[in-house]
Amino acid sequence: MKLLIYLLLLLTMPLAAQGKTDEKTLLDCIDKMIENDQYYQGIKEKELKHLKRQAYEAEDDQTRLLFLDSIYHAYSTYRYDSAYAYMKQGLELAEKCHNTYYILRNQINRASILSVRGFYGKAESLLQSLNPDEMPYQLKQYYYFTYAWLYNYWESYAKNSDYAEEFRAQKKHYMTLLIQSFNENNKHNVFYQYLMGEYAYLHNPTSKESLNYYLKALKMSPAKSRIHAMSAYGIARYYKHIGKFDHYEKYLVEASVSDGLCQLKETIALQKLAYYIFKKDASNSKRAAKFIQHTMEDAQFFNNQLRMMEISNILPVIASANQQAAERSRTRFLWGFIGVSMALVIILILSFVNNRQKNRLKKNKAEIEEQK
Repeated sequence: MKLLIYLLLLLTMPLAAQGKTDEKTLLDCIDKMIENDQYYQGIKEKELKHLKRQAYEAEDDQTRLLFLDSIYHAYSTYRYDSAYAYMKQGLELAEKCHNTYYILRNQINRASILSVRGFYGKAESLLQSLNPDEMPYQLKQYYYFTYAWLYNYWESYAKNSDYAEEFRAQKKHYMTLLIQSFNENNKHNVFYQYLMGEYAYLHNPTSKESLNYYLKALKMSPAKSRIHAMSAYGIARYYKHIGKFDHYEKYLVEASVSDGLCQLKETIALQKLAYYIFKKDASNSKRAAKFIQHTMEDAQFFNNQLRMMEISNILPVIASANQQAAERSRTRFLWGFIGVSMALVIILILSFVNNRQKNRLKKNKAEIEEQK
């Protein structure tokens, strides 16, 4: 708890007070988050264990379906295999007891987790088989959100290809449908504020409107929440587009810390931060290597193929630079050691010569005294 408070205090420090020296303080937050990763993972596992016990002890199928869905969502950004397994349990139970709502919900869950894993075509086919007009309000929103994020992942995968713009257009289309699905009563919640930030960003990455929505969502959400992490990343992305890189770095740190607190293994902020500090100053290569290695471990833990592919393109560059820096450091140490050793040898030789001269002078003085 003390560590959490410490990190939050650092992240809320005014940027105006943060100079060059404070970059180290910000990056120390990431170091502490990584050092305490097992602690936060333990908290996550306890929460999952509690949900599983509630599902097991549920008095009826409706309650059990509710907890199975909660377990799925808890795993959906943490571990793919477990998320998929609990989605299947929920779908099988829903079909067994003919619960239409949870049949549809678990089908969308399936499409969602498949898209995160990288099975884009399978996810798209599944979503195409569903009719949003037959869905209740909340499921329709979840359906459009899943569709939008499917194309978000697909666009990232197809980056720099002829298909990237097509996937981006599809994301815009489903984001529009999602935004339009909100009624007036739900336009003040944190989810809507975040989505409006994404919607504004899609249409204009340098729009001040997107920043304002992201800031609202950030303020409305606790640090230990996925929406806080996503909002912080959205703010960082905005500042990068307008060239305010000190702000870009600060909000990447905030997003990364929030990811760590939540144990979100399906994340990108720390990957971006590692590459940024490396490109900014090659002397950061050791720290950047530590950060990027942690993101690779997270991606492997989750089994996220897209993130592993992205990191694989960055990791060798940073690792090579870090190795070269280590070799330069070893070379400097070696030459320093040789220099010090030579100086010591020279001192010893001079001391030896000086002692010989002193002894010779004493001997000569003694001989002169005897001759008197």
